[in-house]
Amino acid sequence: MRTPRTTTSRASARSSRPPRTSLSTPRGDPATELITASTDADLLVVGARGAGRTPELLLGSVSRDSVRYSRCPVVVVTPGAVRRLAPGASA
Repeated sequence: MRTPRTTTSRASARSSRPPRTSLSTPRGDPATELITASTDADLLVVGARGAGRTPELLLGSVSRDSVRYSRCPVVVVTPGAVRRLAPGASA
């Protein structure tokens, strides 16, 4: 199941108006699609399940490749961060 991607206009992000967004569902390898989208993005936010037993394995292949190859800054959100920042939210 693919998660739709929302894009925000850079110009509206700097103004006080709500940003314009568009919704798309890319077809293909998730890491490749995110890395390609990062060329026109100001920031890429990806999730990590944190299923690994060691710190090196906390990132899955998609989040790891996004951090390595994206053309913009990347924020990786872990389940622990979601629980701390939004108590009651499912991670």
